Amino acid sequence: MQHSEINELGDAAVRSQVERVLQSKSFEGSAVHRRLLQFLADHALAGDAGQLKEYTLAVDALGRPTTYDPRHESVVRIQVGRLRSKLTEYYQAEGVQDPIRISLPKGGFQLFFEEALAASAAPAPAGKMRPVLILLAAALLLAVGYSAWATLRLNAALGNASATEEAWTPELHEFWEPFLASKRPLAICFGTPIFLNYPSHVFARFSGTNTWADIQASPAYAAMARALP
Repeated sequence: MQHSEINELGDAAVRSQVERVLQSKSFEGSAVHRRLLQFLADHALAGDAGQLKEYTLAVDALGRPTTYDPRHESVVRIQVGRLRSKLTEYYQAEGVQDPIRISLPKGGFQLFFEEALAASAAPAPAGKMRPVLILLAAALLLAVGYSAWATLRLNAALGNASATEEAWTPELHEFWEPFLASKRPLAICFGTPIFLNYPSHVFARFSGTNTWADIQASPAYAAMARALP
């Protein structure tokens, strides 16, 4: 964010937000990241954050010796990456209701400040939108396929209407009419419980048994088998 845009938010509001983050629980155990955040914020407010170099951060913000060599040391890149992660974590928890969001984009050392409302209303990056678009396309194809299937089923049902009417006898109508005409919710349950057939047309049902193996393991079956060889 350019310094002119910081002015639109107001230096006082930006400084207040920086202080709020510095005093948060997310940063209370990390003096290094508090110092680094304060350093970057001061330069952003001064308007020269775009000129910051890795060497400057190492010596002035992190207290490294003047012999620091960015070609052989990576402490600045590591700590900046950790600061970026801590800012993300802060705004996902403690700072979710804060009026101003602070971010540290990759590839530089310049902090960005923006109103939380604008940040939440910003369009999602194309990379993040791609999975959503794929899901929407899949849902659309599924809906079209289901509509085609339902249409075919409906046409088949209409073609078999005469056969259904022939099978609908007065006795069936008399049986079902009280249920179908009722205004109360109707639930029809179909079950296929297993029964054991004994001679002389005796059928036995053993509670909790639904397979032949269940019946053979049932104590009730063993007792009945002894009584009715």
